[in-house]
Amino acid sequence: MLRLYALAAAVLIGAGGVWYVLGAISERNELRDTVAAQSRELATKDREIAQRKQAQVVLADNLAKQTARAREYDRFRATLEGVENAPLPEWFLAYLSSLGLRANNPR
Repeated sequence: MLRLYALAAAVLIGAGGVWYVLGAISERNELRDTVAAQSRELATKDREIAQRKQAQVVLADNLAKQTARAREYDRFRATLEGVENAPLPEWFLAYLSSLGLRANNPR
């Protein structure tokens, strides 16, 4: 009878050990999946940050071009409003040239 109790105790201890090992393996797999998901999320955030920086560069460049074009337009408008001998903007000269016209541009 003592042997039966010893065998039952050994089976219970063995089953408990197997249960513990399987739980540890399961937990390790869950942690590995969590780390992989967080790594993918971090990579996505890094790409988004890089895209935002690139977009900021493009927007700054566009703003500079629009500001220059606005200044050129203001100079052209001043020319049309009667300020004499003001140089015509390059884009207007190119437009006149595309029409086959020549512009007197005092420079």
